[in-house]
Amino acid sequence: MTIIWDDIEGIAKPSSVLYGNNRLTAWARILTGSDVFQSIDLPEDNKAVRDTLENWLADWKSARVLERCNELPSEILNTKIWRLWVRAKKTFGTVAETISTILDNSISLEEGLYRIADAFSDSEKEFFVCTKDLVVLEDFINGVEIREKVWAYLAVCETTQDEKTEYFRAKLSDIVEESYTNPNEILNREIENLWQTFRPRFAEHFALQHDLIMKSHHLQAQFDEILQSDEWWEFENLSRLTVFQQVHRQAVQKIRRQFRELDCRFDVREMLKTHPFCACSFNLAKIEEWEKLPATLRETINRGRTSYLKALRILAETLIPHIEHFSAANNEIEFSEASVHLIEILES
Repeated sequence: MTIIWDDIEGIAKPSSVLYGNNRLTAWARILTGSDVFQSIDLPEDNKAVRDTLENWLADWKSARVLERCNELPSEILNTKIWRLWVRAKKTFGTVAETISTILDNSISLEEGLYRIADAFSDSEKEFFVCTKDLVVLEDFINGVEIREKVWAYLAVCETTQDEKTEYFRAKLSDIVEESYTNPNEILNREIENLWQTFRPRFAEHFALQHDLIMKSHHLQAQFDEILQSDEWWEFENLSRLTVFQQVHRQAVQKIRRQFRELDCRFDVREMLKTHPFCACSFNLAKIEEWEKLPATLRETINRGRTSYLKALRILAETLIPHIEHFSAANNEIEFSEASVHLIEILES
């Protein structure tokens, strides 16, 4: 019989011939970290190897490193992490699949250990490098939640005038950035510690400033005083007349809406646990603007009054007869006195 060599695709040598049972046993120890067996040749050790491989697989499935990484949003993965994931899938992912086939007796223990050794090119150095990379990948995954939470908070977190608070902010930002490019367990813990320092400190600073403004009795008293003044009475009544532009009236209405928020009823400290702001319109950058709001209201009212009176003087000859008519038709003393006063102003 003539052998047609072209029809023969390949001849595979037994795994034990390629690496030897001693080498395969060594790989079982390397992978599992167990030394409770001497050789896969021995029946009792053969079972021990299977048991340790089963334990390894259970731990691997419990950790779900590849699955957890694959579940992360693609936008938070950098090139380094992506490469580590691909490498872990080719090595430890293959190992997990191989162990499953060993345990369900689809392949022999020898063949399985050969495939495990081959996944790391039969190199212990390669195995430990891949193990180290797997740890880095897991540290990145473990740090995702705290890292994203801190990033989201800092992204909209106002700066303060407190040096200590700003020091912790800068330190926290640097550590989060570093943990993104060089993830490890130490940095994850440091982020957590800095977060527990920075957030309460910022929150207390913000809450104190918030309460000084948004619960200020002094600002409210100034506001009430303005609304009880003759200037306000004059402005309010004149601003309702359609002959005038509404720009001053609208500006005053906007300021009044701001004043209505002074009595903030939100639990600002509770809100600051998750967001660096209150649901009201307060922010640190506008503290001075809030403090000057009564003066701004007075200035806006006076600008409006000046504008209205200029227009009234121009229209005086037309308006005075109408005012006299309205005054005569109204019996209220207050209305009559106001009409007389307005006529005097128009005639001055």
